[in-house]
Amino acid sequence: MQVIPAIDLLEGKAVRLTQGKRETVKVYSSDPLALALDFAKQGAQWLHLVDLDACFGLGSNASAIKQIVSASGASVQTGGGVKSARQAKELCEIGVKRVIVGTAAIDDATIAQMSTAIGESLWIACDVKDGKVAVSGWERKVELTVDELLDRAKALGAGGIIVTDISRDGTAKGISRAFFSAMRQKTSLPLIAAGGIGSLENLRELGGMGYDGAIVGLALYEGNFTYAEAKEAVENVG
Repeated sequence: MQVIPAIDLLEGKAVRLTQGKRETVKVYSSDPLALALDFAKQGAQWLHLVDLDACFGLGSNASAIKQIVSASGASVQTGGGVKSARQAKELCEIGVKRVIVGTAAIDDATIAQMSTAIGESLWIACDVKDGKVAVSGWERKVELTVDELLDRAKALGAGGIIVTDISRDGTAKGISRAFFSAMRQKTSLPLIAAGGIGSLENLRELGGMGYDGAIVGLALYEGNFTYAEAKEAVENVG
């Protein structure tokens, strides 16, 4: 199982939010590139970048993403505000390996165009709040069920799914074992978990459930463990 450090970008800085709420922002670095290079130096093979400005409709961190892709040596998956096949293709053209789409995934025509444009580089964000799929910066719940979204991802030929437990995202208070176990049983596609990971044991549990990766943010920034320790903890799991 891959442990994937999260770098959330807001106004050119690396930040963390609690449950996706902008008013909870905490800045951890004014130099996201240096942060990415440090994670790569510790052995991170993948980085998870989120363009929060694009997500909230406030701008773009495209230049920072391009810098990190070019200089870090790690594979990059990114999401946040990707609304068209053109945007998705442009990200792949600068070297992004996985383009993560949430809000656009509920629009039949848009997501079909994205799938045609980038194939398995398309990954679907399944962000869950109170049992419902949430989009638009996690501020809006939709009628599309979790099962329907997972089925859609498979039918599209998506490379995999990022599943987030919004209630615990940005808290590092521990995962919901019941939530992640149930989600793993719903689909055969590759799954990456996010939301609440706060300990090495959480990582081992997710690996044991069959997750292909886990996105870790706050636990790394607050020093619960280092990336090197996380990588070692899951080397023989999953």
